[in-house]
Amino acid sequence: MSAAFRVVMLVHEFPKRSEAFLVDKFLGLLRAGLDVHLVAERRGAADFEGYPELRMEPAVRGRLHLWPERERLPALLSCMLLASVSLLLRSPREALATWRSVGRHPWAERPGRFAYLARLRALAPDVVHCEFGTLAARRPELLAHPVWRTVVSYRGWDVNYDALDRPERIAAVFAAADAFHFLGRDLHVRALRRGLRENATVALIPPAVDPLRFVAAPRPRSSGDNVLRIVAVGRLHWKKGYEHALRALRRVAQVGVHFDYRVIGEGPFATAVETCVRDLDLDDSVTLVGPLDRDGVARELAQADLMLHAAVSEGFCNAVIEAQAMGVPVVCSDADGLAENVAHEETGLVVARRDVKAMADAILALALDPERRAEMSARGAARVREQFAPASQIAAFIALYEATQASAGPGEDRRESRASTRCTTD
Repeated sequence: MSAAFRVVMLVHEFPKRSEAFLVDKFLGLLRAGLDVHLVAERRGAADFEGYPELRMEPAVRGRLHLWPERERLPALLSCMLLASVSLLLRSPREALATWRSVGRHPWAERPGRFAYLARLRALAPDVVHCEFGTLAARRPELLAHPVWRTVVSYRGWDVNYDALDRPERIAAVFAAADAFHFLGRDLHVRALRRGLRENATVALIPPAVDPLRFVAAPRPRSSGDNVLRIVAVGRLHWKKGYEHALRALRRVAQVGVHFDYRVIGEGPFATAVETCVRDLDLDDSVTLVGPLDRDGVARELAQADLMLHAAVSEGFCNAVIEAQAMGVPVVCSDADGLAENVAHEETGLVVARRDVKAMADAILALALDPERRAEMSARGAARVREQFAPASQIAAFIALYEATQASAGPGEDRRESRASTRCTTD
């Protein structure tokens, strides 16, 4: 790829702990020789300090861009004014076209939207990648800009639930973006059901796992240790299905199997999960660990016999791949992309979502068969190395960007010249 080729990754906020995959992708593209920048609309909870690998990479300098905090109004206004004046001086004609592109929005929003586009234009991208469909739906003017090509990622919520009451929002993205990235087949099928054109340029690129951080290792046991160590990793949110997991574990406890269930994460459903634990009399067997960084998650997985993921809706789930990479068998629901993530009967057991009895039976089957767990452990680690390698993921993204950037030559109409090529990697 040409060194002059530039990609800008757009995110709502600087990646949180649950979005560390975006930092991995950014660094992977950079190390592969791509001229890549990351633009965030606001700071995130983790921020730069949460990712020491960013501080250790000299090439990162000048490639991470944050709008000033909204509370720091003078800095925000100054940034907006500087970007706007810069575009106006560089190309009055383009500045006028950009202003017209934000004309559908209320007057109070137009200066901010104009300044955002102007700041992006200053980065001179060849391809702009909206890493979440919700971001593309909020900023439709990004997709119609004549200077750059656009890629939009759909990762779960943004195609399953976003804009159900306003279908025109997602229809506008489907009509205007140049290419689309989905984590797997299920999300692509859901997008087609919501109106994505059949001949769209589409890439199916699953998540990847850091092979240095998530490594399978033996799990030594003392002779008297008969407690099944179960882990869950994910936001405390209704769609993660924690109440179904806890009800299944209640059944497991009732047949006399001792377990230690550790839940890693935080979120708006925390009180509901705590209440469910008390109502089911599982206080002595369940620990809400709270949020951990990736090294902390890896330490928890290294001690686990089993991962339990009872989601009722899931795009793909990086945490489930990380568990398999570390040799932890998975019991999960068949929600959305999970059936693609876990190989049923090989690296774990997949049951129907919300089926508490089936989930309890799956947990018991593996709890009582350590040899089967060991076989799944080995197969899971091998499968992740083969199918979810970072190098393969980065190569697939670069191929997608090259195909998108080349989809129209100079002066050609972007909508008429979009390629119908599928760049699938799964």
